[in-house]
Parts: sequence; structure tokens; C-alpha cells
Amino acid sequence: MDARRRCGGKAGRRGARLAAALAALVLAAPLAHADLAKGKAAFDAANFTLAYKELIEDAQGGNAEAEFMIGEIAAESPGPARSYAMAAQWYRLAAAKDYQPANLALGLLLLHGAGDSDDPSRVAADPAAAQRYLKAAADAGNAQAAALVGQLYMEGNGVPRDQAAALRYSVAAADHGIAAAQYNAGLLTLKGAGGAPDLIQAYKWFALAARAAYPGAEQNRRYVMGQLSAAQLRRAEALVAAVQPTP
Repeated sequence: MDARRRCGGKAGRRGARLAAALAALVLAAPLAHADLAKGKAAFDAANFTLAYKELIEDAQGGNAEAEFMIGEIAAESPGPARSYAMAAQWYRLAAAKDYQPANLALGLLLLHGAGDSDDPSRVAADPAAAQRYLKAAADAGNAQAAALVGQLYMEGNGVPRDQAAALRYSVAAADHGIAAAQYNAGLLTLKGAGGAPDLIQAYKWFALAARAAYPGAEQNRRYVMGQLSAAQLRRAEALVAAVQPTP
């Protein structure tokens, strides 16, 4: 799932084609030969035409996985059949059933927005709404979502700034090897977001982010290293060595 920074086409005739295509998607709903397993296989093979045909009955019947995949088809289909607005509608249906891939997908879609201003299916960025869905995915254990929620709390983007919450979510993602979250955990720990500044933990997080070549992490590792005693540095290096690289 990408960040959904896609471009729409020109308005006018494209908009009319899009409206017609979306109407066809809603109304076609082939009830014969629907097969969820076959639809999933076609979806995995990016055969969206077949996938839609096999999945729509289950989606319209309230199957959360099928709803999510129909949303993905709406977001990923090439040309005038693509509709971010329709994707958001299907994601919401699946997310309402606590289907976590839909929470993540809808959160990403709302976080960044998608489509140019002349795209009739455009979805505007809404970080506050995105945070609700990303937090649901993060609280269910999704590390990517946790990293994003930590960033939102850290910046106060769509939510009040909360450095303690930012550290909590960043560490949850950092523990799963997400370099951006490791870097943020280093910054937050260095600033004392969890209480007093902890140079040893800050060193650990910066060192792990530097291991992944995250921009700025090596410079910050060196800065913190200069603040540590020899004994503290040995403890910090031991913490780094104890973390196995993420495959």
C-alpha cells in the first residue's frame, strides 16, 4: 500500500467517463459465479476486472475482506475507472468492522490525500481523520501505523502535540525495525519526552537508525556519543548489539 499521492486526469470528458465507469461498477454487481477465493487470487494477480466480478457480491453482502479489496481496486485501477472517493467508501465499510488493513489503507489515504484538484474522485488530506484510523491499526499491532501516529503526535498534526504519546508509538514501531520511528524515538528520548532525557536510550535509537542509513541518524549518534562517559557508552553499545537487524 503506497501513500496514495496519485494524479488525476483532466476534467470534463474524463469526469463523464469516470462517472459512467463508477456507475457501472456499482450497478453491474454480477451475482452469478461469485467466488471469494477466486476473487482474492485475481486481486493478488492484479486482474482487477475478474477480481471485481468475483468479489462484489461478498462486498455488498458485508464481507470486510471483500470490501477492502474492492476499495483497493477502486484506488488502483488504471484510467477513468480509478476513484479515490469510492475507495474511501469501501475502506470505511471494512474499517467499521475492525478490518485492520482497511484502517491502515484509509488512514494513509486521508493522511496524504489523493488526486489532483480537477479529479472528481479526489480525496482531500485530513490528518485528524487519518489519525483515528491509523491509531486503530497501530493499537492492533501494525508497526507502520504506529510510526505514523507517533509522528502525528510529535508534530501536533491533526491532533494536539503529545510528546509522551509520540514516544510510546514511536518506540512500538522502532521495536519492529522502522528506521524513521527509531530516529524519532531517539529525538524524543534525547529531549526527555518520557520524563528525564535518557542519553543511553537516545544513543541506541540513533545507532539503530544509522544502521539503516536513515538521514541524520549517524550525526546524532556521534553527538550523543560525545555526551556519554566510557561506561555509559559501553552500556549503550550493548543495547544496540542486542537488537537483531530486521530482515
